[in-house]
Amino acid sequence: MKEEDESKLEEKIGRLYDEELSKTPTSPLRMPLYIVGEKILIKSERIPEDWPIFSTTGYVFLNSVNGIFIDYRLTGRRKGIFTHLQGNGKGRWF
Repeated sequence: MKEEDESKLEEKIGRLYDEELSKTPTSPLRMPLYIVGEKILIKSERIPEDWPIFSTTGYVFLNSVNGIFIDYRLTGRRKGIFTHLQGNGKGRWF
């Protein structure tokens, strides 16, 4: 799309938005936007304060909840299975 076409489209959208607000004072367009970000964070990472979003899509929460289903006492066994499946023969199933 050409720059001048983008400019015309932006003007049209702005005009339609203004018309809608003037016709309907209780329009949902008057409400603040609820914006979430699709950003998978590592443990030590935080959403930058200057990002205009409410939160992320929930991976931090889901990762925490997922910990309920993991028996960390079996970590060595899982590593052995994974190593075995990689094919280097050093892993043990049990």
